[in-house]
Order: sequence, then C-alpha cells, then structure tokens
Amino acid sequence: MLKDYLAGWFDAKGVLFASRKGDRFYPVVRVATDSEVVVRLFEQEYGGAVRVVNGRWLWEGMRRDVVEKVSREMKLLSLLKREQIGLMLKLLNQTGSEAGITASRIKDLNEIKQAEVQ
Repeated sequence: MLKDYLAGWFDAKGVLFASRKGDRFYPVVRVATDSEVVVRLFEQEYGGAVRVVNGRWLWEGMRRDVVEKVSREMKLLSLLKREQIGLMLKLLNQTGSEAGITASRIKDLNEIKQAEVQ
C-alpha cells in the first residue's frame, strides 16, 4: 500500500535524469513537494537525502543503488512515467557497475530509444 502511495507521488512530483559532471553523467531520482511527510517516506523507503530548497521539500537519490531500486519498483506501479523509467533502467543495465556514464553511452541509449519508436 505504501509503495502505491509513493508511486502516485512519484508520477505527480518525481523526475529521473542524468546529471553531468565533467565528461560523465550520473543517474538521479528526485521528488519535490510542499509535504515533508512525503519526502521522509521516500527517504525511509529508499534512502537518499532530504533537504529544503527554495521553501520546498526535496528528496533525492543520487547513488546508483537508490536510483535502480526506485526505478525497478516504480516501473511496476507508475501510471505516467513508465517510459522514462524504462529508459533509465536500460541506461543502468548498459553501464554495469560503472561509476557514472560516458556521453557515448548516452548516445547509445538514444539510438536504442529511436529504434524502439520505429
């Protein structure tokens, strides 16, 4: 029941993206909301960190294991973000246990995405 609740919040207020640092990209998952309770639930369930930014509560997972766990669970429960979650999982699967992802891997993922659309 809790995971269904969090999936609703993730659909509404969550994002998945790759943050660039130098020549590498790092997967990130984030939920921003006015509710401290919600971000604390994400922190309790998945780890990550909670902070306040510009008066909004922010939960963020920047470790690979956190992003992967959230992605795997939300892919089953999300109604709106399944495509984005699927892409993040492909990216994580392509990179194995590497720390960060090179730009060439991002290009490879874009090619996978384009092939799926055709």
